Amino acid sequence: MAGISSFYFTAASAQHHDGYVRALKNLREAHWLLDHRPGNWAQSADERQAESLIEAAVTEINSASVQDGKGWAYRPDFQEVTDRPGRLRQVIGFLKAAKQDVLTEHDVNGGYDARGHAIQQLDGAIAATNNAIANRR
Repeated sequence: MAGISSFYFTAASAQHHDGYVRALKNLREAHWLLDHRPGNWAQSADERQAESLIEAAVTEINSASVQDGKGWAYRPDFQEVTDRPGRLRQVIGFLKAAKQDVLTEHDVNGGYDARGHAIQQLDGAIAATNNAIANRR
């Protein structure tokens, strides 16, 4: 029964925060692209930093009591780009979309600025991903 009420709480809180739920989807897609690299592509320090900042942004969104019930092993359904520059640009697209989704939301934990913290993490992840692209030229 606890699992059912827990699921209900999560589903109920998520339905009132569609922007956060969309942001989580975009963040999982960006994370997937950074974490699952084709071929022998070694992850750069900038890419690791972006991945870490994405995880921090998800933590901030979850602290706002919005959870989508998916872990990092979840495989999003989208068309992956396999070349490195294209893949990193795809990551930036997901990050920018997530930021726009977070910007549509308001904080729900009275006083704690989860939204602001998530936006800071997203800005950092976008900058790190842009650095990864620039350093590959």
